[in-house]
Amino acid sequence: MDFNKISEHHILYIITAIAGFVIAVAVRFLCISSGYDAGTANLVFVMILGIEIVLYLVLMKTIINQVDKFMGGDVKSMLFIHIHN
Repeated sequence: MDFNKISEHHILYIITAIAGFVIAVAVRFLCISSGYDAGTANLVFVMILGIEIVLYLVLMKTIINQVDKFMGGDVKSMLFIHIHN
């Protein structure tokens, strides 16, 4: 395995995914400790993960659009080239 292929973007994505998973697990445990059954807690877990994914995508889209306006239109192409190289 070539560890030089792991960029800082991958590390940030992994940290973000782990943080979202930990938050969803904490909410699931809170549901179970509040007296809800396992099915409801699992449904809440999946819903929290879905909400986190949507919020992350909206936030990234907003940030990229704002930086794109500020930098003059080259940010999307630079991000695409940097991420995919």
